Amino acid sequence: MKKLIVDDYFDSADFMLNTFFESNPLFDSEIEKTSFEILKTWNRKGELESIGASIFSEYRIQLARDIFLDEMGEDIFKELATSARMDHFLRRIFPNQNSAWWDNINTAEKEDRSMMLKKSFQHAIATLAGKLGNNPKEWQWKKIHTLTLNHPLGKIPLIGKFFNSGPRAVNGGSETINNQRTFLHRNSHEVESGPSMRTILDFARLDEIHLINPLGQSGHRLSPYFDNQADMYSKGEFRKMNFYEMRETDSKKILHFLPE
Repeated sequence: MKKLIVDDYFDSADFMLNTFFESNPLFDSEIEKTSFEILKTWNRKGELESIGASIFSEYRIQLARDIFLDEMGEDIFKELATSARMDHFLRRIFPNQNSAWWDNINTAEKEDRSMMLKKSFQHAIATLAGKLGNNPKEWQWKKIHTLTLNHPLGKIPLIGKFFNSGPRAVNGGSETINNQRTFLHRNSHEVESGPSMRTILDFARLDEIHLINPLGQSGHRLSPYFDNQADMYSKGEFRKMNFYEMRETDSKKILHFLPE
């Protein structure tokens, strides 16, 4: 169950990349050639040291924008990009090389699927180069896929960072079981949402409850329990609790509130 909960395999990479590779794109620049070869050998997992995860995730953003933005406009695209419908639409469009969505209505040229797949990849590589430099071998996922746990007061200038916790590099990604989700319209890989707690509870083994919070048990910034679970959560680790030790076996451990 632990392996399942933190599984970081990109399911969407199967249908997107297989179609991309079958289109046999040819690239001129060395950075595009190198990135393409890295993507071909990627294990399709969102691991911290993975370069393929960075390339694929940026490619997915650029593809969605190139396919939909010209017809929809920014507002409608944003609404779509924050929902699960985006994945459903992509899964329907990809097998159909004659879909009208492949053509960019703002250009005189009529693009087909192969052309759009190649153009979007070139856009993705140019974007990553702008963020991380011109050496694809330094584009590790941990550099851009980070989680910051934001306090309600975290946006206040000067004092905001005191209340927030992070950023921390995390495994997983959008559309992995370890769903550390980013939104396509933001053009960023900073985590926007994810599991609020991970719990494994075997009712036959209540002495070994496995759970972890993204932050901690206390909402007080100066408390040692404010973010004492955050590093474990980011690493996919769990802490144990024993239900039987929490029962009323020692009155000193329990504070009773009784009516007058």
